[in-house]
Amino acid sequence: MALKNITLAQFKLDNGVDTIDIVKSPKTGLLFASMSNGEKRKVQGNIDLTKTVEYLYDDTEDLDKGCFINPGNTGENVLGTI
Repeated sequence: MALKNITLAQFKLDNGVDTIDIVKSPKTGLLFASMSNGEKRKVQGNIDLTKTVEYLYDDTEDLDKGCFINPGNTGENVLGTI
């Protein structure tokens, strides 16, 4: 496993995406990204769109298995740091 982050601008350029809508599912309450190219991606559950957003993925797998995140944001549900 080799996790990598790419900027939102680079992600859009690499994937031919003009816009990305962050949507909350009315059924599950989970967030997902709906992109102008028709594809969907996962989104960090507590993402803050006023902060930097990047795309995190494992470069040994398909890019579509990644997730939009706020880099360095571990969230409010962190139990501890070891």
